[in-house]
Amino acid sequence: MGNGGFDSAFKLWNACSDDNPNDALAYVHFSGGYAYASNAHILVRVPLTRCTGFTAEERSLLAGKALHMDLLKYLAKFDNLTVTELSYIDGNGNAVDTACIEGWVEKCRVSVSLATQDSVRRPDFEKVLTAPGGVRKRIEDIGVNAGLLSKLVSAMGAENIKMQFTKADGKIFIEPVSDADFSEGILGLIMPIAVTGTLEGFDEDSD
Repeated sequence: MGNGGFDSAFKLWNACSDDNPNDALAYVHFSGGYAYASNAHILVRVPLTRCTGFTAEERSLLAGKALHMDLLKYLAKFDNLTVTELSYIDGNGNAVDTACIEGWVEKCRVSVSLATQDSVRRPDFEKVLTAPGGVRKRIEDIGVNAGLLSKLVSAMGAENIKMQFTKADGKIFIEPVSDADFSEGILGLIMPIAVTGTLEGFDEDSD
């Protein structure tokens, strides 16, 4: 991947929800140096240093913003993008401070503004990623939905994975099996098929 774009190896849009295009889970969220994607059945977290070629300053502009899954899938085709500050007055007369991803594609200018927390509320992903008691335990005979697992692995950009279980009907944590430089900070989460399949923690509003 060249500088200034999203690494298409991380298909984060595959972990998003396509049930409702206006739902917060139809977006990839940027926070704390990570990109998060979830459809309430699976959740993936990838460091921005791994899934983008943007500079540190550009990555900081992404913080607290969100990008719709369809726009990310489109932008991932290009590696000549930049992130800049964007301020404007919305239709209600309110000042909006956000960021814009732009570049030139086949002599055409592409410009996409990112959603803010005011328009797309970000779930508390880190709360969801925390194992009960902060401990991951190894147990046996756990089933998972193969289709959801495939989407999760694709979103993580991983070829091989390891799975850590918390309890028979609890969260399953997934990490890439690769060199430390690649896999550091990348974390996935899926629920076993023994339960309803909705991630614990999404029933409460984020702070």
